[in-house]
Amino acid sequence: MARETRILRISRPDVERLERLCTSPDPSLERDSIVFDRSVPFGDDRTAYIQVISSKEPTEQPCWTQAVLFQRGVTDEYLELACTPPGTAVLGEYCMHLVHTDYVIDVVLDRNEDD
Repeated sequence: MARETRILRISRPDVERLERLCTSPDPSLERDSIVFDRSVPFGDDRTAYIQVISSKEPTEQPCWTQAVLFQRGVTDEYLELACTPPGTAVLGEYCMHLVHTDYVIDVVLDRNEDD
């Protein structure tokens, strides 16, 4: 099986905010909305998105995470090819399986900011 891996670096302030949102409810958020959305390009007109999404009840439940893989169609529409199950942490590995290829995004803290 083929494996395509990309690394997505996120700044410390963003990681701290997103991790807080994924562990504690936040009543200031709109329900079921995307609060973080970062694209990660793959070949063959494929792009994955790492997302943090508010719950349907943001006053009671924290946000959740997912990765979604899309392919650009012939009329420039985006077709969803694969996605991860909902997660509870921003940092870490997101793996989407499609036919004979695993599309993997490793989300890490951007340590270059500290330089």
